[in-house]
Amino acid sequence: MRGLCSRDATNRSRAGGILGFGALVMLVASTGCLNSSTQPVDTSSPSGLSLNEVTVQVGLSSDQAAALAPAHGAWERDEASWSLGGGNLGEPPVLDFLAASASVLDRGQMRRLATAVHVYEAGRVSIPVDDPLLGPPGRGPGMGGGMGGGMGGHGRRGHGPGHPGGPGGPGDPFRDLGLTPAQVEQLRAARQVLMTTVHDLVEQLRAGTITPAGFEAGVEAARGGFETSVQTILTPAQYAQLQAVRRDRLITQLTARLAAFDANVTRHVGALDRILDLSDTQAADITAILTNAKPAVEAVLAGLQDNSLTPQAAHAQLKQIAVDNAAAIRLLLTPEQAALFDTLTHLRRLFPGCRP
Repeated sequence: MRGLCSRDATNRSRAGGILGFGALVMLVASTGCLNSSTQPVDTSSPSGLSLNEVTVQVGLSSDQAAALAPAHGAWERDEASWSLGGGNLGEPPVLDFLAASASVLDRGQMRRLATAVHVYEAGRVSIPVDDPLLGPPGRGPGMGGGMGGGMGGHGRRGHGPGHPGGPGGPGDPFRDLGLTPAQVEQLRAARQVLMTTVHDLVEQLRAGTITPAGFEAGVEAARGGFETSVQTILTPAQYAQLQAVRRDRLITQLTARLAAFDANVTRHVGALDRILDLSDTQAADITAILTNAKPAVEAVLAGLQDNSLTPQAAHAQLKQIAVDNAAAIRLLLTPEQAALFDTLTHLRRLFPGCRP
């Protein structure tokens, strides 16, 4: 990166190895991303968008496909281990794949690749609610159709009924609420409405009848509807207990992410430099924008710790920090850079556990 590390003409060609794609705009600065669930993973399904599909959709030459094969293989191999990492504190391997691709593809191909992986990952988005989803094992909304199938969501691998962390097991925030059979059935019905809605949104995104922003808004609205149902179904005491679990989880997540905040900013700007070919000034200014957001994130953590913020209010504030960061960064970019940055931002928002 020009402002942060020296590189010669060879480095400027971006012919190096994979550089970690440190958190796009929504990282620590926003846990307002689509939150993870515990939809179980279907290990019999393809683990990623196949290289053949990438070749067709992006228009790769045989030499380009061969050059991307190692990075593509790493994406497929590392996705499960990333989700098993406890809070998804690392960077999603799909973003490493995009960063590696910048040394192989031209700008038009990079835009097509970013769009293709966004639509693919949207088809695997986990249902945006707390773990667990009550009821029998199911598949994420993107399973079984389009762009090579999927693994059922970006939640932790293998969780679901009958697995540790599934309903009634460790990590299940509903486990100790003393749910009645009627409440369980009502929650299942609400969950099904949510799943159906998100599935329909995924299909619209694949068909090109909804924009990425429209997809995000639709999923967020569905999530809000589910939350309203949960609050109606639970007693006030049960809902207060659920909120306490959520608060504790968010405090743990934010504490861990703040501890790695500065290092993640450096990785983030380095990855943006690789993908967008930033100038020295752009790199320095983006670093400042992200670094200056840290006190605001720390304030959200403090609000959670002293109970002045609900988990929902904290998520809203974190999301606004991320939105403001994205807008400020976008103003620094050329039109060509901004178009690719927008797609990358939408892609990053699909993953749980956002970071700086």
